[in-house]
Amino acid sequence: MKLKGTLELSNRHRFTLKAKTLITLLVILVSSVLLVYAVQYSFPQTDQWVDWARIAWRYFQPGVGVNPTTGLHYAVYTWHYFTDWDLARYIIAIIHAEKLGIVSTGGTWGADYRINMILNFLQTRKLRSDGLPYWAYSADDPSRIDFSGSTNAADTGGLLVALYLLKESRPSLASTINSIVERHRSAYETYILKNKRLVGTSNYYGYYSAQGFNFFGFDVSDALQDMQRLQTASTVSVYDVALPKTNTLCEPFLHGILELNLNGLFKDFAQRAYYAQERRYTRDGKLTAFTEGQYDVSPYDYVFEFILHSSGETWTLYYYDAPTQSLVRIPITVTPVVYTKASFGLHAIYQTSYTQTLVNTVLPTQSDKGFREGVYEGQTHIVDRLTDKTNSMIISAAYFATYKPDFTISASPLSRTITPSQTATYSITLTSINSFTASLSMSVSGLHSTMTPTWTVDPVTLEPDGQAATELTVATTASTPVGSYSLTISATGSGQSHSAQVTLLVKTPSTITIECTPNSIALGETAAITGQINPTHPAAPVTLAYSLDGGSTWNGFMIVNTDPTGSYSTTWKPPYPLSYILRASWNGDSDHFGAASASPYPSLTVSGTMPKQPKLIMTLSQLSMNKGETATITIKVFNPTAENLQSTLYIEIRGSNGYYKIDFQPVEVPAGPTSYKTYAFDWQTTSDMASGRYEVTCSLTPPWIGAYDSGQVEIISD
Repeated sequence: MKLKGTLELSNRHRFTLKAKTLITLLVILVSSVLLVYAVQYSFPQTDQWVDWARIAWRYFQPGVGVNPTTGLHYAVYTWHYFTDWDLARYIIAIIHAEKLGIVSTGGTWGADYRINMILNFLQTRKLRSDGLPYWAYSADDPSRIDFSGSTNAADTGGLLVALYLLKESRPSLASTINSIVERHRSAYETYILKNKRLVGTSNYYGYYSAQGFNFFGFDVSDALQDMQRLQTASTVSVYDVALPKTNTLCEPFLHGILELNLNGLFKDFAQRAYYAQERRYTRDGKLTAFTEGQYDVSPYDYVFEFILHSSGETWTLYYYDAPTQSLVRIPITVTPVVYTKASFGLHAIYQTSYTQTLVNTVLPTQSDKGFREGVYEGQTHIVDRLTDKTNSMIISAAYFATYKPDFTISASPLSRTITPSQTATYSITLTSINSFTASLSMSVSGLHSTMTPTWTVDPVTLEPDGQAATELTVATTASTPVGSYSLTISATGSGQSHSAQVTLLVKTPSTITIECTPNSIALGETAAITGQINPTHPAAPVTLAYSLDGGSTWNGFMIVNTDPTGSYSTTWKPPYPLSYILRASWNGDSDHFGAASASPYPSLTVSGTMPKQPKLIMTLSQLSMNKGETATITIKVFNPTAENLQSTLYIEIRGSNGYYKIDFQPVEVPAGPTSYKTYAFDWQTTSDMASGRYEVTCSLTPPWIGAYDSGQVEIISD
């Protein structure tokens, strides 16, 4: 009698057409037809993925898909055997389930317990006379040998991938794992490897399996070049997607990305295969997740769904025919399966509305023993088979989606301001998350046609959990228009793309003048102050300031606005008989840089006698500043009277939106014609305060007539 359930276990073996003799067993499989209801979910969050992984983990419970005595698992619920490929699925399921928190580390049937049972088996399992493991072992009695054939290169590579991941997650087991590999090294090198390649497998499956051999020091350098060969191979257009002319289905792509986050050409070919399936649905309405798996229509126990077959045919189904030891094309009347594992795997990687539709379609396959194999394309029939491969891949997909390798991009500074013909440089930092690694291509959008970007490094190689940097320089020309440019800096690679926003302000220079007439007045008289902004800017705020120390420090005493011609004029009555020099400034606008009047500054001499009463002279460290910056307010308290001064110095700041701040400090100043003391206050502005003009005043309490000064500060947006 022909046994159902055995063919599935040698799928990679049969995929390579290597002859194996299968001993038939009697397995009674039950099919059921269930209605697939339209279950709709919003985009899955992390907790939803963990819930799905919990359902999949049901399969690996003792007495379900795991023998409660030996601790070894069943490849199929109704077939209590496993190959090296299957054992790899169980090991990886344990690793990812533990990291997701759905199985404990310690305790009976915790992750440690399960791993120890597996490693004990691998250390002591019976081997063939040539030193190779047997093709399959009994989970119920691993000492019993029911299959005389040997394992194959693809299955061995899959196991080595799992052992590598186990060693990475449990470094304390490195010695044990290495000894297991060494036990087989000679046989592997003799029978499974040839000319730095894997015997009987190549391209996508071969490339994935070669990773496992490479992790343990086997020379598979030629097999690792398969993706480069496919890059130059002939292609077939499948829904306008160019696919290399080789056997193409989801299975090896999903293992390579979900388990190892393989990048580069491998991930590019995987994405092409995904696009072809998505377009088959959007153009022809056929929901597609082509891979390999159990089937429940005789005589096809296990099928391969090829997006593209090496013959050039598309959307074909094959099964392995043991008597002829070959893959045989299945008639087109046989319905493809939307496989559960492929649906979840594609959704974890691409997270599109299409993959969400795939997941919604296969959600009804869940049961009290895990997820079943899939749903017939365009039908409501569920393939009622429970396997380790389906449920292991769902757990890996959940882990990948929860801890998906990714990266961030940041740019500094966020804004640059230049004139036409100048250049602006931004520093870009890329940071790996969850061991993301890729060669990232850099790009920038939002540039004017007269701007030219250059990169110090492009593409940028980002190592797992590392950082990488590059610089973007934007060159402008004399004809670059002034204005504000919002630039989007993007990094793209390994199916991921992220962007950072920066601003480039291109402005032209401006000038401002100031004049004072007359240049000499008596105390109590006024002087006229006039000036002009060029180019003309009407209604522009101009800050007037004086200095008493030759221009080392400036005190803003007035802010005036320009008229429609860009001119300003005002009068000023200086408070003290001193010698002043004057300066005008403005902050600029979106098209022009700000400017300050140039030296030599106009002077104003005020003659007269300082009244014999306390006087205050206030100096502001900044006359305009960004939100969040700090200004220092310095006040000189003069006491020309005949008595020592004991008083309180008050500072008041008033501004936009009812802003009010007060500070005070006791002062003591000895009497004398030129006696004074200096006091300082720090004013810390906040990022949420309103832009605009702020009035700063100082006075003494008890009040003295004339013991008063004021200034103005312009707060601008950063």
